[in-house]
Amino acid sequence: MQAAPVALPDESTWPALQADDYEYRHVTLSGTFDHAKEIFIFRASGPNEGLSQPGYVVMTPLRLASGASILIARGFVTEAFKDPTKRPQGQVAGLVTINGVMRAPEPRNVFTPADTPEKGLWYTRDPAAMEIGRA
Repeated sequence: MQAAPVALPDESTWPALQADDYEYRHVTLSGTFDHAKEIFIFRASGPNEGLSQPGYVVMTPLRLASGASILIARGFVTEAFKDPTKRPQGQVAGLVTINGVMRAPEPRNVFTPADTPEKGLWYTRDPAAMEIGRA
């Protein structure tokens, strides 16, 4: 996590990547956000003590020059800001460069509710399931 950012691994290597190989790897990448395909992961409260109300982690696909997409966790919003028109400053247009960390999918447990992709409601960060649900 403290290392300088490196380029995102080549798309051809993604199927073989193991979480231990990349978890918290600091990367840099460029692309264009596809705000029309935002996904929301429900959280019972925000990441900070000051946000004790429920809300969502906004996941936005970033289209790379290769045509592939990466889901980017863009932050937490309360129910009042789930609608993108309520947060226009977050609807960044054009090419962006991001420095961030790669993360493994979140595990489920017996208490994790079932996702309801038809309602756009998810409970874990699982990019493979999210892509299936958006097909």
